[in-house]
Amino acid sequence: MWHASTFKMVTILNFDMGRVWTLAVHQGSNNVSIGFDDGSMLIKLGREEPAISMDASGKIVWARHSQLQQANVKALQGQEVKDGEKLPLAVKEMGICEIYPQAIMHSPNGRFVSVCGDGEYTIYTGVALRNKAYGSAQEFVWSSDSSVYATRDGSSLITIFKNFKSHKSFKPDAGADG
Repeated sequence: MWHASTFKMVTILNFDMGRVWTLAVHQGSNNVSIGFDDGSMLIKLGREEPAISMDASGKIVWARHSQLQQANVKALQGQEVKDGEKLPLAVKEMGICEIYPQAIMHSPNGRFVSVCGDGEYTIYTGVALRNKAYGSAQEFVWSSDSSVYATRDGSSLITIFKNFKSHKSFKPDAGADG
């Protein structure tokens, strides 16, 4: 299986059901049906929840494919909204991300937004989507201090960054899956 946006191989599937003769997708869902020599199968790809983050001030950033969008919940202050009602938010296009976002996180002070996906991370400024830092990582986490963050690269290397510079790297005694 290949990622349509990054053109990288994601995984190899082998169901031991012979040759594949047909693939079909249900538009608007993550379902793919596969027809083999010896039967058929329905699989679900990806996840149904979008990559999204909201900071303490009410700014929301989410990904629609590689496009990052932003809205501010504080703009609704004073408006009466019923429970379950769709919020009338003004959506602002921030720009296109270099990687396909799988996780988005605001820094604790809301000044930066980290985007993690495809084994890489990028830190952008929270307002104008300017690139602040980037690197390889399977996972990314902010500290309570917005100038400190950590990355996990594979299952054997954790790197702590301070002021966007590598501060300390170590290999945990046991493998780190998360």
